[in-house]
Amino acid sequence: MQQSLGINQGMYGSPGQPLRVSTTKVPMLLCPSDDSRTKLTLNGWSSNGTAGTKSNTNYAPNIGAQARGGGPQPNITPLVGQSPYPLGPALGGWGNSQVAQGAWFGTGLENNGWAYNVGDERWISGPFACVYWAARFQDISDGTANVIAYGEIRPYCQAAQTKADTFWGANSGGMMYATTTPINLPTCIGEPGYLQMYALKYLTQITNPDWINGSAWTGTGGASSKHPGGAQVLMCDGSVHYLVETINYDTYQRLGERRDGYTVSNADMAKATN
Repeated sequence: MQQSLGINQGMYGSPGQPLRVSTTKVPMLLCPSDDSRTKLTLNGWSSNGTAGTKSNTNYAPNIGAQARGGGPQPNITPLVGQSPYPLGPALGGWGNSQVAQGAWFGTGLENNGWAYNVGDERWISGPFACVYWAARFQDISDGTANVIAYGEIRPYCQAAQTKADTFWGANSGGMMYATTTPINLPTCIGEPGYLQMYALKYLTQITNPDWINGSAWTGTGGASSKHPGGAQVLMCDGSVHYLVETINYDTYQRLGERRDGYTVSNADMAKATN
């Protein structure tokens, strides 16, 4: 298993010595083109490790078309428009505000996918919740070839990544990726477009290198990469696709949601990947 992930046991101690997931650099989970890790201080939130020793990953579990909380601008509609879908009965009384925060189909109403807060995975749009739950194949009724499992991210540009451990868990999981945020939204400090995102309040601050993106998950919780014009995703059937950042937003949400019931045509998929 270690060899398949590109881990050299000799780098981390004597043979048989346990490897700590949160501090072990796994080469297969790091994209060579991403330079953002060199900018991180990696000071952790929790006590699960020593400050400055924690690793990161460029691939995050997908919570789907999910409501995103935190930060001064939780509303995604100024960037993507209003959802065209009827909401139906809102679970637990949640409604329009959560849809405006990213629950495009009204199916991802729990802010940031914290399913255990409400004990009901029906509130989770994608195949993963933030902690303690992941979909079974039978829960992915749209079909595994039509639903994103993991999305590519840049830790320096992703909310909470600056202090998260790795890989997946409560404050120890590279945090989560959602299709809510358009691909390659310019939220990487010091790169073109980041000041506009700050002015629109999709970045909370631009001066603190220890906590650069604060908790503005609506703006900084999406797919991002250094690849020109897009980012890679892993589908639930194991296939890998390169999605262009100009992908139709509705198509993108359909790929993020596990049981919306709307198909993605071959023509739409061709546009999304070319």
